[in-house]
Amino acid sequence: MVLIYLILALFAYLMGSFLPGYFIAKLKGINIFKKGYKLPGASNVKKVLGTKYAIIVGAYDFFKPIFVFLISILIDKYVNINDWFIFFLSFFVIVGHMFPFYLKFKGGHGLASCFGFMFVLYFYLMLKSFLNVYLFLTFLSLSLILFFILKKKFSTQIGCLAVIYLFLILTLITFKKEIPYIVLFILEIFIIFNVAFFDFFEKLNKKKIKKDKTVWRKFLRPLASIFPVGFLFFPSYTLILAIILLFCFSIMEILKYTRKKFTKYIYRKKEKRQVSSYIYFFISVIVCFYFFDKIISTFALFILIFSDLFAFILGTIYGKKKIGEKSVFGSISFFLTSFLISLAYYKFFNLSLLYSIPATFISTVIEIIPTKIDDNLSIPLSVCIFLSIIKKFF
Repeated sequence: MVLIYLILALFAYLMGSFLPGYFIAKLKGINIFKKGYKLPGASNVKKVLGTKYAIIVGAYDFFKPIFVFLISILIDKYVNINDWFIFFLSFFVIVGHMFPFYLKFKGGHGLASCFGFMFVLYFYLMLKSFLNVYLFLTFLSLSLILFFILKKKFSTQIGCLAVIYLFLILTLITFKKEIPYIVLFILEIFIIFNVAFFDFFEKLNKKKIKKDKTVWRKFLRPLASIFPVGFLFFPSYTLILAIILLFCFSIMEILKYTRKKFTKYIYRKKEKRQVSSYIYFFISVIVCFYFFDKIISTFALFILIFSDLFAFILGTIYGKKKIGEKSVFGSISFFLTSFLISLAYYKFFNLSLLYSIPATFISTVIEIIPTKIDDNLSIPLSVCIFLSIIKKFF
């Protein structure tokens, strides 16, 4: 059985690693990685080689995870394959697309394959009667309308983010404790990060946005989710870890005055002579965990981690219009991300939307209003205090 799993995984990876955009361009004497967007996907092939080749590339990239999924379903009739493996197998296709072995593991970002896999999961859910067909078609129509509007006004990436945002809402609304739903939810989260990070770094490389030596800190933010996740399952150990890390970063606060070369890539300019956001973050974690309910405190920290991250990414790229020091686009992104977290907490932890949505609005306002209190402290504590008061009296 293990051998069958390995063969299927290798087959899926090889299917994914075949990049027709690269080979078609090579036959024409062109290195697709040095032209246009410098990617082997359909959009770049259209730009470099034309529409007819882009259709071939786009169709193959879209359908290859679907083909692998159908093959695994067919084999399952003869050899009993674990359901988890069947539904995660198409991820090997995406990995192959992104990291092909023959190109030194440098491929595309796999967006067409991700969308192909997403749609086959939705159709599977409809066939199993987990998902209403008319509800799916309604969301599909809305997402396509929004895609073309935002693509024209902003960019393809923003259009894709809008599409996946609506489908994430659909997934959360209809969510059941079934493997396809869990895989779908993970895939959609992956697509959001894929598109947002790609868009940011593409513009950073083209010098359309200002380089910052400490920008890596923002992109390590998702790692901080080990604290809310850890607190949900291992509260005591997670609290101890936060206290230890607060102590370690407090020592670094002293070192930044004596080891300036060591800390120049770790601290921002404004942090050179004042308390850094690292300290405020760990204080927030400890205070939230110690004084507030588990669900409320983790909800507040997820808002801080992910809403702030997407506000930074999209605000940096499209941040021309400002509300004070904050960009309009960034603040909208902050609220929309917080809304998704609210919906997830309603579905998974029964946190009422009547409580959580006002809390997300308050956190967005606090994020916009310039204060002397660091966001890492003011945002989670305001959410925790508000929700604790609401739950106590209502």
